[in-house]
Amino acid sequence: MAIKQQFTAFFAITIAAAASDLHKRDAKITTACDTAAYLDHMAGEASAAFTNSMQATNTAWQMATKLAAAGNKIGSQQGAGLVLLAATVAEDAANALQNLQFKGPALIRGIRSLQALSTQQDIVGDLELTAIERKEAAAVASFISANNGDAIPLNLNIKTFRACFSADNTRQPVPGGGQATDGTNNIVMSQLKVTPHTTTLTQGPRLCYTAGTTATTEQCHDKSSGTSNMMLLQGKPLTTAAITFKRKVAEGGEYAATDGEASNAIPIKTELTQLLKDVKELEDNVAGLPYIFTADKAFTMTTTVEFRQRMATALVKEDAKYSTATIKNQVDTLAKTLYGETSNDFQRRVLDLLDSIEVSGSSIGEDKPIALNKVGPTSKVLRAAGYYSAAKLIREKEHLKKNDGLNGSDQEENDCKTKSKDECKSGKCELKGGKCVEKEEVKVEGAGIQGTQNATVSNLFIINKALFCLQFLFLG
Repeated sequence: MAIKQQFTAFFAITIAAAASDLHKRDAKITTACDTAAYLDHMAGEASAAFTNSMQATNTAWQMATKLAAAGNKIGSQQGAGLVLLAATVAEDAANALQNLQFKGPALIRGIRSLQALSTQQDIVGDLELTAIERKEAAAVASFISANNGDAIPLNLNIKTFRACFSADNTRQPVPGGGQATDGTNNIVMSQLKVTPHTTTLTQGPRLCYTAGTTATTEQCHDKSSGTSNMMLLQGKPLTTAAITFKRKVAEGGEYAATDGEASNAIPIKTELTQLLKDVKELEDNVAGLPYIFTADKAFTMTTTVEFRQRMATALVKEDAKYSTATIKNQVDTLAKTLYGETSNDFQRRVLDLLDSIEVSGSSIGEDKPIALNKVGPTSKVLRAAGYYSAAKLIREKEHLKKNDGLNGSDQEENDCKTKSKDECKSGKCELKGGKCVEKEEVKVEGAGIQGTQNATVSNLFIINKALFCLQFLFLG
């Protein structure tokens, strides 16, 4: 019957660097509102990364404490391994805290700059839609005639309120359709400028005067006395121009305007460039945060290579290199070596038993315990830990079996047979039936290692307090 055991699953730690990407690579920016939503997304992602990294740093402290407690409780060589792991995690958590304290001011400054830029683009989006409307031509002509052309009645009509938000006051999402640009971060800003006057009413307002005497919708007016009159025709007084900023991430450069800069437009390029200096610093700091949470409730260490190598040594074999992309082939190869070539043997001896294990639901976002095979990618790492633990114990047993080409138990028996009765009273030998033979309670049974179906080897890492040397802290 499959063995079930309740474990408390902690957070998985993977030995691979990962960085939070603040940019929506598939975004298509065409309006000021698109830019505002894009910048708002960046600010939200940066804030979440900072908060999650602080939470993960605290989690690392908790993990170190629990690992040390578990190691001290277990004792022996396996417990010593957990204590070593606890010390390694604690040291990195201390470095992570120092890292966050150093990065904190720059992260906060960058988030505020993104928020300021987003609000600025919201305002641009609103003002772009503002329009000036004139009264009916007859009314305008009558007004001019009565007031000697001193003034023209106009209405300032704001076509929409909060153009970048929906009716329920939620921000419009960033549209998709853009092309990803590897290695380059792009931010497109909108600037406001005065609409140039044209000869038609549909392309903006114009201020003019004429000596004409006919009151029409396209002409300015005057009285027969010759007094010049001025008239502002209807249209949108403001329009926008796009300005694109880019930076090469690998080169560590600043954001620089590449095209689209408009003269006499606001916000001006120098103001945008200054705010984007804070954004660049933010991007660099977020990429170097010590811990990043991933979608499967794990967090990834992104600290030094030296630490990851030390962690790998403490967790598994010194030459083990893991990543979610390559772990399956490595594990499958080892599993075949340990458990046989046929898939049925592997399924019966390993996977069926592993998949029956349940982990605490509270630490993986579930209300109740969940089967290990439902957890997700982290189960692969746990399986690897089991395989390597089993392999270690198998090698230890094989070492007992083999001594100069002889089975270990046979060698002990041969040694006992050569001892005198006095020599046979101690060590691994005993007198039985007048003969000196090996004690039965210390005899090594190796037959079940490869052939038996009692799954002893499969469960060694579960029931023999073997070092659970990856990804999870197991209690109870």
